[in-house]
Amino acid sequence: MHTREMWSRTKRWQMMIPLIVSVCFIVPSLLFKFIWLDLQDVHISDADSMFEAKVDVDRKTIFGGYIEYTVAFRHAEDDLHVCEPAAGPFRYKPWLSNPIKNKSLGWWAGGAENLAFKTCLADGLRDGKFYAVTCHNALLSKLIPITIATRCVPSNVFTLGDQS
Repeated sequence: MHTREMWSRTKRWQMMIPLIVSVCFIVPSLLFKFIWLDLQDVHISDADSMFEAKVDVDRKTIFGGYIEYTVAFRHAEDDLHVCEPAAGPFRYKPWLSNPIKNKSLGWWAGGAENLAFKTCLADGLRDGKFYAVTCHNALLSKLIPITIATRCVPSNVFTLGDQS
C-alpha cells in the first residue's frame, strides 16, 4: 500500500511537467503582443527589384525589452522558402507606436549590406510573387539571450521584377 501511494505521488508530479512547460513557454508567446511588441501590419510594395521595394509597418511597443527578429521570404505560389536574414538582438524602447513608412526592404531585413540579405538575391528573391514573415523573439536579457516568447506576422503578397 505504501509503495502504491508513493508511485501515485510521483506520477502526479510528472504529469505537472507539461503544464509547467506550457505556462513558461506557450503562454508568453500567446501574450507577446500585449507584453512586448504588437506588430499589426507589414506592407511591402511591388517593385522592379528587392532594392526598390518599400515597407510600411504598423506596430506598437508595449514594455519593450531585448528582442531579436528575422524576416523570412517565401514564394507566394508554392510557399517555398527563399531566404531568412536575421538581425541581432537590440533593445526596443517602450511605448512607441509611430508607424514606419517608406523604408527600404533591405532596411527591414537587417540592412542591404547584410550578407544574408545579399544572399537572398542569389537564392531567388527576384521576378515573382513573394511574402515575408517577420518573427520577433523576446529574450530573457541581453546577457542571457534565451528566447522566452515568439510571435510571427506575415506581410501582404508583393511582386518583384517583370511579371508580363
